[in-house]
Amino acid sequence: MPGVEITNMQCTSRLSGRFRNETSLFRKAVPLVLACVFLAGGAFARTVEVAQPVPFGFSLFAPVQFPSEDRDVYGFRLSLAYGHHRDVMGLDIGTLVSVADGDVFGLEFSGLINMVGSSSGTIQLAGIANSCYEDFCGCQVSGIANRVGGTLQGGQIGCFNLAGDMSGIQIGVYNKAANAAGLQIGVFNETASMQGIQIGLINMIRNSPLPFCPIFNMYF
Repeated sequence: MPGVEITNMQCTSRLSGRFRNETSLFRKAVPLVLACVFLAGGAFARTVEVAQPVPFGFSLFAPVQFPSEDRDVYGFRLSLAYGHHRDVMGLDIGTLVSVADGDVFGLEFSGLINMVGSSSGTIQLAGIANSCYEDFCGCQVSGIANRVGGTLQGGQIGCFNLAGDMSGIQIGVYNKAANAAGLQIGVFNETASMQGIQIGLINMIRNSPLPFCPIFNMYF
């Protein structure tokens, strides 16, 4: 019938027009989506690039330094006044203060203070103090104080030596470890439990049959 044919043609024309419009929108959307993906990929690549460690670090006084504080230095770091980075591996030399928020492995020398925010496997030499907030494996030598917040495996030499669990040796005026295995030599030596020897004017092993003994104390 003529009326029905006209109606069918109109419906077909409308559907065809709608399809062309949707196809046109899709074609316009594809480049936009690809552009967004490209930009996101570039941003991600830049983020990955920023996260890469650098072989050399130099600091005047943080944040006046290269690289920035959130970067790692694997190689050599020189801090003229105050250097502050994340992880440091290799040789770390500072005239005043050297700080790492993460781990440090290698050799650290500072005229005043070395500070490690995480764990460390190194030799720390400082004019005033060395501090490691978590576990430490190596040796700390300072003019005044050495501190390990976690487990010490190695040695501490300074006026005041503090550690969590200690396996090794402490030499100073005042030596204190939560639990010690090894040797403490000083004027005042203190620990809760001991598997080893204390030599000093005052020696305390609190959890032992002889908690206090001058000059020489031991427990195994």
